[in-house]
This record gives sequence, structure tokens and C-alpha cells, in this order.
Amino acid sequence: PRGRLATALAGVRRSRRAAAATGSAARSVNWMVWLGGVSVALAGVFLVKYSIDQGLLTPWARVIAGLLAGCGMHWLAEWLVRRAGAGHPALAALAGAGSTTLCAAALAALHLYDLVPSYVAFVFIAAVSLATLALEPRHGAVLGVLGLGGSYGVPLFVGGGSDGIVGVLLYCLIVSGAALLLAGRRFRISLWAGMLLGSMFWMLASLPGTQADGYRGPYIAVLAGAMLALPSVDWQRGRLGRLLSAGAVETTRLPPAAIPVGLLVLTLAQGLAAVTEPFSLVSAAGWTPLVVLLLLAGRRFPKCSGLPWVWLVLQAMGWVAASVRVEGLELVWREPQPAVRAGFPFYAAWMAAVFAGFSIGNLRLRRPAPQWASLATVAPACWLGLAFVVATDRAVSPAWAAAGVAIGGAWTAAGWTWVRRGLDAMASWAILGCAGAYSVAAAILFRDASLTLALAAQAVPLAWLAARFGGSTVAWLVKAVLAATVVRLTFNRWLPSYEEAAGWTWWTYGGSALAGVAAGRLARPIPGLRRWIEAAAVHLLVLASWAVTREWLYGEAMFESRYGLRDAAVNTVVWGGLGLAYLGRMRASEHLGGLYRWAARVLLVLALGNHCIVLTALNPIGGLESVGPDKVWNILLLAYGAPVALALLAVRFGEPGGSRPAGLAAAVSAFVFVNLEVRHLWQGALAWSPVPGDGEMATYSIAWLAMAVGCMLAGGMRFGPSVYRIGMVLLLLTACKVFLVDASGLTGLLRAGSFLGLGLSLLGLAYLHRRLSRLRVPVRAEDCSEGADLAR
Repeated sequence: PRGRLATALAGVRRSRRAAAATGSAARSVNWMVWLGGVSVALAGVFLVKYSIDQGLLTPWARVIAGLLAGCGMHWLAEWLVRRAGAGHPALAALAGAGSTTLCAAALAALHLYDLVPSYVAFVFIAAVSLATLALEPRHGAVLGVLGLGGSYGVPLFVGGGSDGIVGVLLYCLIVSGAALLLAGRRFRISLWAGMLLGSMFWMLASLPGTQADGYRGPYIAVLAGAMLALPSVDWQRGRLGRLLSAGAVETTRLPPAAIPVGLLVLTLAQGLAAVTEPFSLVSAAGWTPLVVLLLLAGRRFPKCSGLPWVWLVLQAMGWVAASVRVEGLELVWREPQPAVRAGFPFYAAWMAAVFAGFSIGNLRLRRPAPQWASLATVAPACWLGLAFVVATDRAVSPAWAAAGVAIGGAWTAAGWTWVRRGLDAMASWAILGCAGAYSVAAAILFRDASLTLALAAQAVPLAWLAARFGGSTVAWLVKAVLAATVVRLTFNRWLPSYEEAAGWTWWTYGGSALAGVAAGRLARPIPGLRRWIEAAAVHLLVLASWAVTREWLYGEAMFESRYGLRDAAVNTVVWGGLGLAYLGRMRASEHLGGLYRWAARVLLVLALGNHCIVLTALNPIGGLESVGPDKVWNILLLAYGAPVALALLAVRFGEPGGSRPAGLAAAVSAFVFVNLEVRHLWQGALAWSPVPGDGEMATYSIAWLAMAVGCMLAGGMRFGPSVYRIGMVLLLLTACKVFLVDASGLTGLLRAGSFLGLGLSLLGLAYLHRRLSRLRVPVRAEDCSEGADLAR
């Protein structure tokens, strides 16, 4: 057995070595075949070029010699194939070189000598291309690639520059059609990629000149139509398969990704060409066929249903980019050209009708799909906004806003019709279209702060519609509106211009927050959406508090960069409030809970660090910061009182691991706040001098004793031993102050009252401590009958 096993393993090793040697030899043959075929093809082209440069023969003789040379190469390759009984890559390369020579001779007769009309030359070249590609199954992929590459490359060597670029584009269509016909019979990735590269190369080569303006759109549309139709040719029955059928997807020999990738390349090419050519209604009409083909292709190829969106986004990006210029570090809008100002609104209206009409048709023929529904509802509003930006001076225009309201009204009527028919999904998309049209109209009619409030106000009816009709589409729309409002109000200080009318923070920030609160109440039937809206409303309320406070402190200079006690106090409140708001959003979120958790942690840590600066470096006790003459409503309430409330909220609603630091921060801040308020109440200013009087010292003792009693009662009755211990420490500190400080400084009734109050408080607390201890009797294990009771 060992001998037989060793013999078998040796045979396997010999087979592997032989296979490796065969693969290496095949690779050597392949590169030699490709290089040899390209060399022969270039030799034929350069031979024609040499005869032209030297003037050796007459024009007709040169053309005939080229034709004879090409035919001779084909005859020799065919004779050798028949003699050998099988094809070979070297013979395929020889045949490909013959086809390239024939095409070179035909283009020389057309462009250099004007010996034949253009239609004769192109018919001949089409015949050569078709014959070359038809021979591909006989000779192999080498012939197809060389024939295709040579056909696309001939204009580079013989002629067809910028003067004849339209003829070259027509020639590329003929070659591409032949390649597509062959792809339907026998698909090869090399032929498909070569067809896309060759056809797009000459389209890009036409961009610098103006001769092809108006022809690029039809050129790309014809390529797209051929890509959809020609691979469906039934070669056995000699007929064309159904084009863009609305039924089931027809099977072809193409891989599933070939058509979507090809159409995507054509879409990108037309998006580039559309913004490069000067605008005119004639050229714009040439861009329409590709859009129609993309909208129809989605019926047959589901993977193509997103391509109209790609085309629309490219158009919007290109036109907006063409409408601005860079001056220094700023973007400045260009003045629209007269042709754009006069014709682009009509083009936009036509394209909006095309997108909406064909998308609705696709929805009626097939089951509803998000791509078609979103395209039908959103595209009209997109084209309206694009036309306003590109074709006008972007000033406030009630007429343009009325167009947006009209589009929204049309979708509102369509939505009610679909609701009566029971098509709730379609009604949701109609609501989306109405909201998009309203947003565009608001952007046209309002500016700055008014625009923010107008966008936030639509959250209220949208929340009611979400609760009325349900559906995730409307719910996501409500979230998007509130998210946009939150982002805009959070970062408005960095906007280039923002409204600075008196009291604008009240109706912008406050109005947006009220819209969030109202939307949350209307969304009560949907608990998840209601929690999300309430969290966003809390965020808006915090922002409103920050904005109103900043305007109250600094007036019109509310966005200036400063950092004093006021700024630090505002930052503490804002960061702490936003951290708590994000904790609420974390609990309401279905997908972004982790992100909200980390955002809340970062904001709360920033708030705590900022408050530590307020307690130490920016503490006004040194008299460096003025807190104002008012005894109660002063900066101390914001800098030291508000953080106490935030810390207590963090203890109640925050994460379990952060309750202890939050409680400690609340205790320290409350102690500092009370002492500063007492000092300010008695002295009217915060400074180390003058020395506190008897009344001030007694007020400190009373305040400390009240806080100690409150902490001990709260800890004993509800909040646990940690709060109780804080009260005990504060009570001990109060006792030490009374015996060590007040006893030496107070006289008369103040001394007697201080000791009497302290004594009665200690006796009462001792009595309460005993009763609270009796209430907290631990449960013994033997009193529990089951493990579940013990765990409870």
C-alpha cells in the first residue's frame, strides 16, 4: 500500500507540474498574440500613412492598396484556420489587423481625399465591423477585442478630429451596435467593457469643441436604446425581442449587472455633457430621451430603478456648480445667462412632468416601489427649487412660492383620493411630495429665522398625518423635519447671515420648540415616534433657553466669542441640557442608541468640567465678576442654581453609573450657590471684604441647617443612604460653625436663638433617624419561601 500511495502522489505532482507549464506557455502565447496583432494592425495603418506622406501612389491607388492588404490578411487567416481545422489566437490577431486596415482605408478615402460620400464610407465600415465581430465565434475573443479596439482607434491615426467629430460619433454608434449584437449572442466582458470605453472616449473627446453641441444627448440616448434592445435579438428566429416590457424580466445572455452598469456609465456621461454645453431648449430636448429610457428600463431591469435618481442628482449638482463662482474663500452666485433665464424654467417644468408621469405609470403597471413613488412625488419639487436657483436672482418671489403651493395642493388632492381608495402607502408618498413642495415654497418666500420657523411648523400637521394614516414614510419625514430644525438652530451662529431683529430668538427658537411639543402630543398613538419627537423637543427647548439667555445678556452681539462667567454659565446649562436630551433620544431611538449615548456622555462631561471652572477660576467671590444689583434674579441663579437642577435631573433620569458623580456635583453646587446668594443678599456684592456681620453669620447657619435637614429627610425617606450621609456631614459642619464661630461672635438673642435652633433640630433629627431606621428593617432569608422572593 505504501508503494502504491507513493506512486499515486508522484503522478499527482507530475500532473501539477505539467499543468503549470501549460498555463505558463498559454500566458506566453497570449501576450505574444496580443502584441503581434497590435503590431500588424499598426503596421497596416502606418503603411497607409507612409504612402500618404511620401506621395508614392495616387489617392485611389493608396485606398485600393489598403483594401487589398486588409482583404489579404483576412483571406490568409481564413485559409490557415481551414487548413488547421481549428482557430488559433495568432490567426485571430491577423484577422483583426486586416479589419483595422480596411477601416483605415475607408476613413482615408472619406476624410483625406473626399473620394466617396460619407454614407458610403460609413456603410462600408459598418459592414467591416459587423463581419469582424461575426467572425469572433470562429476565431475567439482576440479577434473581437482587436476588431473593436481597432475600429474605435482608427480615427486617431487617419483622421476624424474636431472638424469631423459628429461623423466620428456616428461611426462609434455603428461599431457599438455591432458589439451589442454580438453580446446578445455570446457575451464577453472584454467586448462589453471595450464598447463602453470606446464610445465614451469619443464622447469625452468631443467636449472641448462646439461642433457636437446638441448631438451628445441623442448620441448617448441611441447608445442606451441599443444597449437595451440589441442584446435581445433572437438570432435563431431573426427577430427583435420585446423592448422595455412591463411584464416579467426577459432573460438574455447578459449577466445581471451588465445593463445597469452600462446605463450608469451613460448617465454619468450625459450629466457631464449637460453642464458643459451652452444651454438651449434644443440641446435640452436632446437630453430627454435618455431620461425616458431610464424610467422605462426600470420596468424590465429592477436594478435600474435607481438610475433616474442618479441622473436627477447629477443634474442638480452640475447646474448648481455652474451657477456659482469662487471669489477668495467665498462662493458667489453668478448672474444667469439670458438663455438660461428664459428657457430653463420651461425645461424644468417639462422634466418634472416627465419624471412624475412615467413614475406614476410604472407604479400603475407594477406593484408600488419606493423608487418610483419617491421619484414621482419629490422630483417636481426638486425641479422647482433647481429652476429658482439657476434661472433667477434668488430674491423673495411670491409667484415662485405659489408654484410650490400649487404642487403641494395637487399632491394633497391625490393623497385624499388614494386614502379613499384604501391605498395608504401611496397616500404616504403623496404626503412626502406635499411636504417637499411646501419646503421649497418656504425656502423661496422666507429667509433666515423665518425660514427656520416655517420649516419647523410643518412637523405639527405631519405628526397628525402620521398618527392618522400610520406608515413609516411619514414618521421618517417628521423626524427629518425636526432633525433639520435642530441642526439649523444648533449651528446658526456660523451661518453667513442671520436675522437680528429684536426678540427673534423668542419666536424662532421658542416657536420651533412649541412645534416640537405640539407634534409630540399629536403623535401619541405611535409611542416610538412620540418618544423621538419629545426628545427632539427637549433639545429645542434647551436651545431656546440658551438663545434667549444669550440675547438677554448680550443683545445683538449674542453670537460673539466671549468666555466669562456669563458665557461659562450658559455653556454649562446648554451642554448639560443637551446631554440629558440625548439620553432621552437614546431611549427613544431604535437604531442610533449607541451614538446618542456617547454624545450624551461627552456633553455631560463637558458640562461638568465647565462647571468646575465656574466654581473655581470664574467664581465671583473675589469681586472680579459683577453679578448685578438684583438680589434674586442675577447671574448666580444661572451659574450655580441651574446646574443643581440639571444634576438632580441627571440623578433621576441619567445612566446608573453616573448618578453618584451627579449627586455629588448637585450637593457641592447647591452649597456654593446658597452661600453666594446669602453673601450677595447681605452685602450687595461678592468680595472678601467687608467682614460678615452677626446677621449674615446667623443666615449661613440657618441655611446650612435647613439643607442638612432636607438632605437627611430626603435620604431617609426616598433617596437612600448617600443623600442621608451628605445631610449628616452638613449637619456636623453646621454644629461646628455654631460652637466654634457663632458662639464667639454672636451676643444676646442671636446667640441664644442659634443654639436653641441647633439643639431642637438635632433632637428632632435624632427622633426621625430612629423612626426611619425602624422602617428600613432588612428582610431575613428565612422569611422567604422561594428563591424568587429572596431575589425580590
